[in-house]
Amino acid sequence: MRKFLSILFFLSLISTAGCGRSEKISTAMDSWKGSHQSQLIRSWGPPTLTHSDGKGGQILEWRYERGSNKTTATTVPNTQTTIYRHKSKSYASRMFWVDEEGIIYYWSWKGW
Repeated sequence: MRKFLSILFFLSLISTAGCGRSEKISTAMDSWKGSHQSQLIRSWGPPTLTHSDGKGGQILEWRYERGSNKTTATTVPNTQTTIYRHKSKSYASRMFWVDEEGIIYYWSWKGW
């Protein structure tokens, strides 16, 4: 029972840490609502991609690469077995919707 409670406590710490990071990102993103896109671009640099928002405005997207396309090989001691692990790239993105006047009216993000 004690081991179970320790594991449960550890898992709750991990999930709370993620929530804190999520809140910080959301708060930072939300702080740009109502600002002009030129202020955001001046602060973050040019977006990686731009898309139409379908209403005459744009969606500005900043995409960040996480991880790497790397394969590692590990030989299991005292055996002839080699284990190959492939770690693939993942992406985090931050997107802002801007209207015809360049004012940010919506945002979205995914990935850390």
